[in-house]
Amino acid sequence: MKKAVELSKAGKELKIIKNIYIMFKKLLILSLIILFNQINIKSQSLNFKTILNPIEPLFSDIQVVNENFNFSGYMVFKIFRNPNTMVYDTSDEYYTCDIFWIENISDIIHDDKIYSYKFVTLGYYIYVLHEKDKDTIGINNIKFRDVYYKYISVYQYNETEKPFLSHALKTDLFYQDIKFWNYKDCDTIGYFIFSNSFPAVILKADYNYLDKSQRIAEGPNGFKSIYVYDSRILIPTKKTCDFQPEKNTFLELNGFVESKWAPKNLYVIK
Repeated sequence: MKKAVELSKAGKELKIIKNIYIMFKKLLILSLIILFNQINIKSQSLNFKTILNPIEPLFSDIQVVNENFNFSGYMVFKIFRNPNTMVYDTSDEYYTCDIFWIENISDIIHDDKIYSYKFVTLGYYIYVLHEKDKDTIGINNIKFRDVYYKYISVYQYNETEKPFLSHALKTDLFYQDIKFWNYKDCDTIGYFIFSNSFPAVILKADYNYLDKSQRIAEGPNGFKSIYVYDSRILIPTKKTCDFQPEKNTFLELNGFVESKWAPKNLYVIK
């Protein structure tokens, strides 16, 4: 009799343990489903935009200054707190801001010391549009076209060796653990700053563009034309050897302070 009671008690304990196991298993599966859905929702709810420079230049002269330049400095994304929407147009696909390189961090406010980021438009204009009109290009532009052709032909079939910026950058750059900075006492302009180095070609170019902040007549071309001379432009020719957010301590020691505001419309949230 005593043995039967013990067996009955053991059976009840086993049943309780079994029920606890089943409940734990269900809770574990439910937790995994919730976690998966959260990850899936998060990955689907945020789209990154392609980053563009706002200026669409029309080049009149291009000189190849140095075909074998090793750039070492900073890639800067300059963003206004209240950007002119006529100039810095933003959509669900694109984010527009000023993009340039500098060799010294103190040059960030000196336009005459920056290297411009305009080589995509530049290459299309000289290499594609003028391909059939070689006699009217001029010796400087012909030399550039030869350099540009070499640049694209070497890498176009080798995806793993494509040069830095052969593919457009996206705003996922700013989604990582990177701070947004103001320089000294100016809080109306902010910067994302990356240390950057790569082999490159240096160009010097003249160009003009329509300043969409200054309308002088009606129509799509009714804006003031701005002329820029001797602009310095970099074209990366190999994979980047360094591209990472600049260290906070270095920037703080050089007059930067963490911004109290953040850029708008960097991402598409769905």
